Amino acid sequence: ADKLEIEPLSTSDLQSVENQAILQQLKRFISSDEIWDPEAFQDALSEHVHGRFAELMVYGTQLPMSATDALREDVAKTLVRIRLLRLQAQTTSIRYLLDEAQQRGDIESMRNFGSNIDQYVRERSHLEQKQPKIGEILFDRGGHRRNGVRLR
Repeated sequence: ADKLEIEPLSTSDLQSVENQAILQQLKRFISSDEIWDPEAFQDALSEHVHGRFAELMVYGTQLPMSATDALREDVAKTLVRIRLLRLQAQTTSIRYLLDEAQQRGDIESMRNFGSNIDQYVRERSHLEQKQPKIGEILFDRGGHRRNGVRLR
């Protein structure tokens, strides 16, 4: 996230309340000094998400082994794609609200909605610029030009 200049994964990136609860607990776990133990982690979760956590663990075991770099790149690409989709949906919703405010002549709401749309457009632009370059940014792929020589 730092290299891509984006915010790390947050609960607002996830739609499912169960996934949000798992991510919150995972963030708490990561910030602690505990050694990874799936059973202890599950015990720390609310009971209502145990089934979802088990599904995710089973799904993870069915995936082919991936190199760490490839996994990081896939996660970054997925995060950017999720955020772009969310921003697109938010922009559409705000545009409807802006139209309604215009019909009512509500100047204050029009300013606020316009400001929100501007912010979403800036965020989308930033993500769209980073999206095709994720591998290069994360792992310095593609070489760099220094003194007219391409380094690989």
